[in-house]
Amino acid sequence: MLTSSARNGIFQWRADCTTNCPTGVTPGSIQSLNLLTYTGLPMDPFISGLLTQVPTTINNTSIGDGLNTGGYSFNQRDNTRG
Repeated sequence: MLTSSARNGIFQWRADCTTNCPTGVTPGSIQSLNLLTYTGLPMDPFISGLLTQVPTTINNTSIGDGLNTGGYSFNQRDNTRG
């Protein structure tokens, strides 16, 4: 599932430089870029509509990258009769 920032076009990553990092960037720091602003493109209305139908609750951080995606866990119902 997408995080709220990812839903808004913001992509996050950890800086993997160990030496010669760009000014203001430290190794392992979280960096972000608004891809929509960077490309000058608006959010596609069709995609925006699809995203409104996807649940927003992330309750399992062991799934996903922890920056842009996360997981949603639930107990599956057993409809069998025994």
